Amino acid sequence: MQLGEHIPRAVVGVALIERAPLSKAPLVMEVGGWFLLASSLVILLLPLRWHNAYAMWWAERIPRGGYRLIALPTLAFAVLLAYITL
Repeated sequence: MQLGEHIPRAVVGVALIERAPLSKAPLVMEVGGWFLLASSLVILLLPLRWHNAYAMWWAERIPRGGYRLIALPTLAFAVLLAYITL
């Protein structure tokens, strides 16, 4: 499952890096792209059990309603990304 999550994430990172010069905020897009690419590669290189243990650690600490709150900054970033790429 790790490959199915992080390979597309790395591809999106590369796309952000490539598209950055054409956007309204090239530095934001390039930094975001490099972050996605680098973090995906690091996670892919780590043993799957480490990634799973880290996810389980957070799952035990975040209350169920917290996931909805976490979704708000993600939504705001998606809107910002759509704006700067137009």
